[in-house]
Amino acid sequence: MLKTCTAVLALSFGIVASAGYAQTVRKPGTDIRAQAIGELTDARVREVLVEDGRVSMSGGFFENDSAELSGTSDQVLFKLASSMGLHPNMRLAIVGHTDSTGDFDYNIGLSQRRAEAVRAALLDAPFNVAP
Repeated sequence: MLKTCTAVLALSFGIVASAGYAQTVRKPGTDIRAQAIGELTDARVREVLVEDGRVSMSGGFFENDSAELSGTSDQVLFKLASSMGLHPNMRLAIVGHTDSTGDFDYNIGLSQRRAEAVRAALLDAPFNVAP
């Protein structure tokens, strides 16, 4: 299941996964920061989502002040969609972020639009992730 959430004043996208609706429990000694999905192999993306419960979609996904996907987004979304295909019970919360430019209300809206753009891209071809 894909749902969107908003957050403001950060520089990347966060993807939080869990099997079913259970809370992900972090193993002692694991890094509490999300790992950047673009820097991981497909197999490692799956491992990180299952083990740590989150990855970060860092990189040039959006132009400044835009909710239109661009840059390397397709490559990263493919890794994420592939992982979801192998783990059909995985649930994701997509959290959109912006920078600190602009006022709070504007950035909340931009964060929401960005999270929704990622969700829409995952649901659409060529990724076709089940809602």
